[in-house]
Amino acid sequence: MKILTKISIFIAAVIFCVTTQAQSYWSMSGNSATSSNFIGTTNNVPFKIKTNNSLRMFVDQNRTGIGIGTPVANLHIHSTYTYDPLPGIDPIGRDFDLPYQNTLNMTNTHTGSNGTDGFSIIQENNKITLRQYENDNLNIYGASGKGMTIYPEGTIGIVNGGNHATMFIGSYAAASASSCTSYLGFNVRRNGTTWYLNGNGSNNGGSLIWGDVLGNIYFSNIASTGTSTQQVTSSNMNNNINLVLYNDGQLQAKEVKVTLSGWPDYVFGEGYKLMSLDETEKFINENGHLPGVPSAQEVEEDGLSLGEMNARLMQKVEELTLHVIELQKQIDELKNK
Repeated sequence: MKILTKISIFIAAVIFCVTTQAQSYWSMSGNSATSSNFIGTTNNVPFKIKTNNSLRMFVDQNRTGIGIGTPVANLHIHSTYTYDPLPGIDPIGRDFDLPYQNTLNMTNTHTGSNGTDGFSIIQENNKITLRQYENDNLNIYGASGKGMTIYPEGTIGIVNGGNHATMFIGSYAAASASSCTSYLGFNVRRNGTTWYLNGNGSNNGGSLIWGDVLGNIYFSNIASTGTSTQQVTSSNMNNNINLVLYNDGQLQAKEVKVTLSGWPDYVFGEGYKLMSLDETEKFINENGHLPGVPSAQEVEEDGLSLGEMNARLMQKVEELTLHVIELQKQIDELKNK
């Protein structure tokens, strides 16, 4: 009897210990936890999560690794698999060369939760891609709201925190505005077949630079019409071209204004020494061009400055005028005799 009693006490103790120990583990059907409960380690040993006996997540005191047991950053994601191409999204034929990929997806109840919803950061082999799957803007802003926006049509906008005073960079294959291929817009953006100019509360004008399929570059200016957003057409852009740089180097403009100093009115000063016609003739015979004017060879080699050349030509006109006045005096004197 004593032996049976001892055996019964031993069995009860074992059951109590096993039950107590089992209660210290998390239940597979959930636990009623307290604020002091946690899953992890209490000593200097990393916390690991495995599936199919392979390490999936590693956490030590400073670093967390997903797919890697030796993370080298605060958060280190490592991929050892190739991804499946997305039907209707991935280019045809890319599934024959599937890259290794890491993907971070962000979705919500508005975007949906499929692989083509929301926003993603993708690493494909060595390439990094930021992808906005929704038909909306992708914004990269600084603390003040100034930064960059990528619009659904692919246009890049450099913004200052508002809708106005914005620079846009876009490309369109043989679209409008003289078969525009790409453009740089100053407060001008193209969406579809329409160009838009934003207002800042008092003006809504803008400027546009674009190239065409022939290699020409056009500069167009649209004047302000008021305070609200202004829609313009490709015809507006073409009709307001003020400067064209053609592929052969020709420059077409309505007017060229050159600002310079030193206009040669000093020719009419009392101390100016006017070269005589005999001296001028001698110089021409020896050099083959007017004094003070570059030769044909110099122009071919070095080009010429419009402002400087116009000043030199004006100097020659003024010198010629003085010669004409002097000749008239001599004619009048001969008449009087």
